[in-house]
Amino acid sequence: QVIAPGIPTLGEILRETGYRRAAFTSNPYLRLGPRRGFDQGVDKTIGADRIGALARNWIAKEARRQPWALWVHFNDPHEPTRGADATLRELGYGRGVIEDPQRRALERWGDGERAPHLGKVEGREEVAGALRTKRALYDAAIRQVDTEIGRILEDLHRQGVLRNTLVLIVSDHGEEFLDHAEEERRRAEDPRGIWGIGHGHTLYEEQLRVPLILMGPGVGVRDVVEEAFPLVDLLPTVLGLLRIEAPAGIDGRDRRSWIKLRRRAPLPMLAEGLAYGSDRIALIDGRWKLIADRSGRPLRLFDLQNDPQERHNEVAWVDSLTWASSLRDSLLRWNDRLLFDAPPTVGPAELDDEMRQGLRSLGYVE
Repeated sequence: QVIAPGIPTLGEILRETGYRRAAFTSNPYLRLGPRRGFDQGVDKTIGADRIGALARNWIAKEARRQPWALWVHFNDPHEPTRGADATLRELGYGRGVIEDPQRRALERWGDGERAPHLGKVEGREEVAGALRTKRALYDAAIRQVDTEIGRILEDLHRQGVLRNTLVLIVSDHGEEFLDHAEEERRRAEDPRGIWGIGHGHTLYEEQLRVPLILMGPGVGVRDVVEEAFPLVDLLPTVLGLLRIEAPAGIDGRDRRSWIKLRRRAPLPMLAEGLAYGSDRIALIDGRWKLIADRSGRPLRLFDLQNDPQERHNEVAWVDSLTWASSLRDSLLRWNDRLLFDAPPTVGPAELDDEMRQGLRSLGYVE
């Protein structure tokens, strides 16, 4: 699906305010809307080192001509996770991982032949070795991205522009490594028959909770915000830091003043958008998290303070406690707004051969 033309993207907003814009991304899926407004750049399924080199080359040529905006998107921790030998050694992994005959298959989640498919084999003992190698590859992929981000920041510093550059580092989702595999297998809601691996199939914290780093003008030095921050508030907050007025009608709020508070009230967090299985929505309000289906029927209720791993479903309390009923009512109101106030959808995109091949390499297309 393509993002509807009437929904403003960050690139389009910056274009209207005179920014030069470039995007170097390693996922062609972003051409279906998120990259709209970033005129220069590439969309190739290439590794962090090549994406980082393209970004640094652009910085060397363009960074002194301000204002500018550069989006650098690394796909390495996403499948396929290709950790380099040198990076694995740097992280302390030995020959058991580096020379693992299952390693190539585990760049994905295993294929059932060269390596067990981690999402299809019952019992952790059967996949313990494969899971260790997969985690090692994931760690190495993250380190490779971290290294490239460091190089980009160093180049901005050498150019003398880092001090007045707003830097934003964020992820779109996390990954599950069999955190809730047993429950998912029991419920059998994923039509792929894959349980407990990857992303896009549940609204548990391992998939929702991601890092967010802001640095630069208007951002407090060394402020660590322990409370969760809704990604829907990111666009208006970034525009506020850039002193750009947010377009009327966009979702989310400018949270600059909230970030600066010493004692912050928790912000309500809403989640949706499963790719596989029955649709679900979720509301996190402080310590409590409620997951429901699209009709509003409560399915799971978790106390994240006392049960951060989300092992104990307390949904039976929803109808008997005032605060739980209030949580449900808030989720229903948000769901109604999504259903009735959402902009019209746009049909499926036309994919050229290059884009189809890129999406296939990332597992989006069979």
